[in-house]
Amino acid sequence: MTHCSLEGLSKTMSGKTLLLAILVFLAASFSQNDAAPKKKEPGMTYIGHFSGGNARSFQASDYYVSDNAATWTIANNNCKAIFGDIASLVSLESEDEKNSLNAMLEDYGAGITYWTSGIYDPSGAVWRWTSNNAPIGNWAPWGTGYPGSPTSVSRLAILYLNQFSANWVSIYNTQKNSFICEVQSTPTTAPPPTVTYQCSTGATVVTNNLARLVPGTEFHQLCRYVVPKQSGACQIRLDFSRFQIAEDTDTPVTGSCDADTFTISGNTNARFGPLCGNLDGQHMYLDYGTSENINLDIFMVAFIGQTWDIGVTQIKCDSTDKAPSGCLQYFTEQRGTVKSFNFNLGHQLNNQDYSVCVKTNPSMKRIEWRSCGGDKDFSISGETETSGPDVGGQSGDSCTRDWVMIYGDTKYCGTWFPGVVTTSTQPFTMNVHFDEVEVRFPSDPSIPVDCTIQSCDLFNPGFCLIYSQTPN
Repeated sequence: MTHCSLEGLSKTMSGKTLLLAILVFLAASFSQNDAAPKKKEPGMTYIGHFSGGNARSFQASDYYVSDNAATWTIANNNCKAIFGDIASLVSLESEDEKNSLNAMLEDYGAGITYWTSGIYDPSGAVWRWTSNNAPIGNWAPWGTGYPGSPTSVSRLAILYLNQFSANWVSIYNTQKNSFICEVQSTPTTAPPPTVTYQCSTGATVVTNNLARLVPGTEFHQLCRYVVPKQSGACQIRLDFSRFQIAEDTDTPVTGSCDADTFTISGNTNARFGPLCGNLDGQHMYLDYGTSENINLDIFMVAFIGQTWDIGVTQIKCDSTDKAPSGCLQYFTEQRGTVKSFNFNLGHQLNNQDYSVCVKTNPSMKRIEWRSCGGDKDFSISGETETSGPDVGGQSGDSCTRDWVMIYGDTKYCGTWFPGVVTTSTQPFTMNVHFDEVEVRFPSDPSIPVDCTIQSCDLFNPGFCLIYSQTPN
């Protein structure tokens, strides 16, 4: 910032010119003095707010970074000493929360290591967040070589370079690092109770406005949850805190779920075939339309440790939480991560046609889309194992089978995403279209499949894209 003084101005100006300069100088001074400073607490600086919806253990958080470094134990104690029992070291419960925090840290320097609340639990050989004892998601962006061979004194830290490169590392709790405190936002009214529904013989009817769907104490080959429309409701939101069922051994090639399946019926806003594999961290909005029930069916060939924890929320037609009509997924943050279903296991599923919508935040005029940065974070058509046809990035009319289409731009397909795609066309929307088959077998069965000369469409992981809204 350039500083000046009235004395310096008076040496070079006089008369009306000097008076005008004085008025401009005073206006700028008042503007600077009236600017709201960042909120401060002893030894802490406020960096931002995140509201994560029903997928998190609480609805919203404020974040503060420390002015000084400390060991993990002292850092955790300081968060509670300064902010009380509603605070702890940060716990990142979703990729959207992680991405939002990364963007908040952009103004605070590169090459900084921050403590989180993540610890290694040797008794269960699992990493957990101490704030809620929840296991750390399998989407965790561990740095190369991490977490290695952790011990009871290993803690999770963020090695921050920039908002697109912030790897997680495992280090001993005696090291001194900067840290991030997460302070829960206190709701003005207590949320209604959430009722847990277990799978059982026959259909399980979900009658509560807030519900959790979990497996039963006994194995049932078919778990059917029926969600009747509540009075005044237009849609339900599903939050997949955990979801893991079996794929078929041929799923990487065929894109089909021919073993365990998760099917949805009764909704009117999307078309997609059976899902399988891993849906951790995903969400869906399902419109009732004229239907009275939405059915969620989980079929399992045999018990091999399948698990799920699905939040169900009834949304009224006049609610501000309602997703726009036709949107299967609806993101409300300024920045977020969008993944195709089963991307966590790296296997694209076929037979899908749905829309991903992003709520325009205040003062935001444009949206940017880019891949998440990995080598295979965008591969939805073509064959990734050999140098056959369709390898590489494609767009527009070249995309005839599987694609994503950015509203206001064009279709994209192939095996890489073209840098940054920006559009100002609103509403901010992306359409996802995967056709019904991945392998294109020759019409003559005596001809072997050879992807170096034929058009194959297999071994694709799907997509992981990051969106960012910008004011200009």
